[in-house]
Amino acid sequence: MLQGDTLVLYTDGISEAMNAEGDLFGEKRIMDVIKENHEKTCKEIAYIILEKVQHFSANSIYNDDKTLVVIKRDSRQKSTAN
Repeated sequence: MLQGDTLVLYTDGISEAMNAEGDLFGEKRIMDVIKENHEKTCKEIAYIILEKVQHFSANSIYNDDKTLVVIKRDSRQKSTAN
């Protein structure tokens, strides 16, 4: 990871969340949310993704567990690796 990078790990319950029409939330939507909110904190990014997934799949009968981890490398710290 480079300084300022964001790493997002998630289970298929996030990417495969389904709306009432059977469409998946998908990786593109996840990437779009990350790109739109990359300057926010890890906690904020995680909550935004979860909120969007919940809203997207609110009228669906399919439900799966959702696990999400967001890690950011602090761009203010100097690297000590050689």
